[in-house]
Amino acid sequence: ATSPVSSSDGHRKAVTAPDRRVNLSMLQALRASGFSGKVATTAYRESDAAALRAQGSDVVLMPFAYAAKEAADELVKAVGTA
Repeated sequence: ATSPVSSSDGHRKAVTAPDRRVNLSMLQALRASGFSGKVATTAYRESDAAALRAQGSDVVLMPFAYAAKEAADELVKAVGTA
């Protein structure tokens, strides 16, 4: 199993975990502890991203979506030059 990763500089917090429930739990724990800084989380599905935003995540990163877009851009470039 992959462990969650957390990073903080005191004002911003990044929380990454492969599981929606873990991300939501960590986000809720941060807010419950009084943390009022910016929080970034990760999601693999849009439904997970929406749930994280609804619970107060300031930024939701979607690495698979970003990678897919980059791959599609590369394919378009390659086909366009063939």
